[in-house]
Amino acid sequence: MSNKPISTWTRFRASFPPDDRPLDASIFQPLIARRADYQDAFYGRLAESPADCVLVVAWNSEAVYDAFAASPEGGARLLTNLAAAGAGNGEAVGDGPKQQRGRRPVTTRKVDFGNIPFWWRFGPNTEVRTVYFPPAAGNEQRQKEIREAVGGLKGLVLSMGLGINGRMAHLSPYRGVPECGWVTDEEVEGKDGESTKGVVAWEGREVSACLWIHYWKNKKAEQTFKTTERRPPSDGESHQPLALEAFEDDLRRLGALGWEDYHVDFEKVPRTS
Repeated sequence: MSNKPISTWTRFRASFPPDDRPLDASIFQPLIARRADYQDAFYGRLAESPADCVLVVAWNSEAVYDAFAASPEGGARLLTNLAAAGAGNGEAVGDGPKQQRGRRPVTTRKVDFGNIPFWWRFGPNTEVRTVYFPPAAGNEQRQKEIREAVGGLKGLVLSMGLGINGRMAHLSPYRGVPECGWVTDEEVEGKDGESTKGVVAWEGREVSACLWIHYWKNKKAEQTFKTTERRPPSDGESHQPLALEAFEDDLRRLGALGWEDYHVDFEKVPRTS
């Protein structure tokens, strides 16, 4: 176990009421009860598939999270609530066969952002891109090289700055520059309550993965940036690629196998129940 900070990203399914009510935050009670163990926590439905949800927790340390995950009244109870959230009215069901029938798979990934407070700019229309690379397990040097190269990318940012005094900040399409973190572990809690833990999997194969977070101000600002913002041409070329095109070309150049995008209107998990 480590004393370095770590985040967890937990994907689960929750029933989607016809009246579009927000997700019932009471399912996070086992987490709220351990408020001193983490910096902040956020949740929300995926805009692209509203029955799918994500819970993001910025833990004080990996050791603290591991202790929480091993606790029957902590991590185990939280997973039970999340796994049952897709049954009936979305509330956790009681012990016994009824609960087991209502369980849904829950996937938790540890993601290392170092000491960067990546969650500070969470809010409406936050875009998360998970990028998958060939596995580098057992080759620490190769893993280091890939992470440094990917970390050197700027992501989707304006080519020209808006000044250093902040007076032009209102013209920016985002709330802050993108951040990138690496997935270090994955655990899947199955429908039957059995869990598998270890390497990250994507499309049936072992991979390594990173998360790019873009903090768009709104959907219009995001769309305008992605369809108009261009990068300066490379030496000897006249073509000015779109910033999105250039970013994706850079990811492929570094060996990316593919990626998945989703958007979340993040809300804070309440501090008290």
